[in-house]
Amino acid sequence: MTTWYSFVSTVAGEGITNFSGFFSVNNDNPTKVTSFYETINGSTNFNNNIFANNTLNGADNVFVKGGAFAPKFSTNGTNITSIYIYRNVPGAASFKFYSGIDGVFTEGSRRLNIYNSSGVILYNIQSYFDINPIADPSCYNEGTKILCLNKQLAEEYIAIELLRKGDLVKSYKHGYRRVDLIGKDSMINNPERFNQSMYKMEKTAENGLLEDLIVTGGHVLLVDDLGEYKEKNDKIFGSTPMIDDKYLLLAAISKDFKKIDSVSLYTYYHFTLENNGNDDERFGVWANGILSETVSKKQFMRHKYILL
Repeated sequence: MTTWYSFVSTVAGEGITNFSGFFSVNNDNPTKVTSFYETINGSTNFNNNIFANNTLNGADNVFVKGGAFAPKFSTNGTNITSIYIYRNVPGAASFKFYSGIDGVFTEGSRRLNIYNSSGVILYNIQSYFDINPIADPSCYNEGTKILCLNKQLAEEYIAIELLRKGDLVKSYKHGYRRVDLIGKDSMINNPERFNQSMYKMEKTAENGLLEDLIVTGGHVLLVDDLGEYKEKNDKIFGSTPMIDDKYLLLAAISKDFKKIDSVSLYTYYHFTLENNGNDDERFGVWANGILSETVSKKQFMRHKYILL
């Protein structure tokens, strides 16, 4: 099993990002960081694992030699003892070296030494490290279209990333409801874990989709009967919940969805609707032509979405 983290390093007080990217840790062997990918100009190349040529440095450490990024990990895997980031610094250093990074690999700040090509420290500044686990989302992929009432008071499917607080969404059995909260986040598609992987239902003449629907494995459709899926669905939920008179069927359980196996970065979205003061209430909404769920406000607030 694999857990993913995001990683960003910035220079304190200057707003300069030295390095950003994503890394994965093998849960069965927590001393092993299995991959590290760099994000450049907002794009992450998941075909370039900069841990691909790891070599052991002594009995305890993993060290990446050369390249733009060279971290050295302690026996705990996610504890860093040093990071080399090779960057040209105009008029000064040929590369940057992060030293003295001890302890758990979580958000914090350390001193940054800037060296010249001879290894002499030119100056020392404060640098911050922001490391966050990639959460288990239950959301719609970017581009999913939600059935709304537009400003001309006509029903229209609108891309989820264009929705904003106050927009009217058509709900199942509860009329048009205003968007209360809407947010987005990113995830690394992780085929090893159903709740960290995207699933796709392809458009067919039978299912009535406007276009293919891509959601996280933990997202649900609203169905009249669970049929063959009841046992598996109940096992994950404990007891399958309902929204109004519909059962919640997980995308990861339904044979109508196929798991996306590639390791890619996805942006996902979710929203809540006005709930008459009941923060546990959830609603059915139409996404790409099929009835699915919105999360409750309580569920939404447990996730650190970037609010829109």
